[in-house]
This record gives sequence, C-alpha cells and structure tokens, in this order.
Amino acid sequence: MNQRRIVLTENELKVLISHAIGDVLNEIDGRTYTRVVNASRKAQNRRLNGIPNNTASKNRKSNLDMIRQSITLEPKAVDNFLTPFKAEYLFHGSNPRESAAIIVFYLEEIKKFSTDEVILRGNVVFNNESLHGDVIVNMKNDRTYYKYRGRYPQYRLEIDPSNKPLWDKLLLQLHEALNARNF
Repeated sequence: MNQRRIVLTENELKVLISHAIGDVLNEIDGRTYTRVVNASRKAQNRRLNGIPNNTASKNRKSNLDMIRQSITLEPKAVDNFLTPFKAEYLFHGSNPRESAAIIVFYLEEIKKFSTDEVILRGNVVFNNESLHGDVIVNMKNDRTYYKYRGRYPQYRLEIDPSNKPLWDKLLLQLHEALNARNF
C-alpha cells in the first residue's frame, strides 16, 4: 500500500479533528438527558424522606448538592439534547372548520415535558404571519397541534415530507426520554 504524507498546520489539524468528532462530543440523547432529571428527583425524594446524604454514591455528595448540581446541568442537558433538532419544520394544518394553513416552526426550547404532552416553543410563522404560539405533541398518539397562545382554534398539524425524518427522530428521542424517567 502506497502511503502519502499530508502536511497540516496545527490549526488545520484542530479544525479537522473538531469537525470529525464535534457531533459525537455534543450529542446527548433522550436517555442521557433524563439521567439529570432522575438523579435530581431521587435526591429530592431521599431528602424529603429524611435521608440527608446519598450513601450509594461513590462521591458521597449530599442530596442537596445533587439537586443544586442538576439545577445547573438541566438547562445545558436540554440544550444539548435539542441541538440536532433545532431546525425549521414545515407543517400543513387544518382547524375543525377545515381551513387550510401552512405553519413554519423554528424549534428553540421545550416548555413542558410530561407523559401526556410535550410543548415545544419557538418562532411560528402561521400563513406568512409571525405569531406567538406553541407546538403541542400529544405523547400518547404522536399527534401534533399548533395553538395560538390561549386561544382557539387549535390546528392539527401534519409534518411536511421534507421534514419528516428529522421530526420522527425528535419524537423518538422524546419518547426515549419519557420512558427512561423513573417517576
């Protein structure tokens, strides 16, 4: 086998390495995100039940310290969890009167995360008009809705085929995160 020598500057090598492993280092899936939530919930339950320290842990942190640490880590974990999914999603919608709508949603954060529903917050462009509102995912049937804040009608959304693979991957990660929760 004939090998060629490639000369790179230190900066070029750093850029090459960071591109090669950047996604892997920043990747955090639903189960990993849930570990932060589970640890804080367990520490809180132990503390409320009169157990001041986590004796099972090797680092012997107090339960209160674990709760404080999770308060710091949770926003970072959510941000890393959502980073691969922060994109523009095109939806087609219709309200109960069957009025058609085009909704473009730019995912920014998770507003609510429960077994019943996940509320995603971001910028919403509704029929070419920028509005405030949320995209709601019913976690029992994976139906997606857009609801203008505090008002009806609520539009049932269908993801555009161009965004479906990424949207389905997001939904899978949300389900994994919910299934990994211990409470």
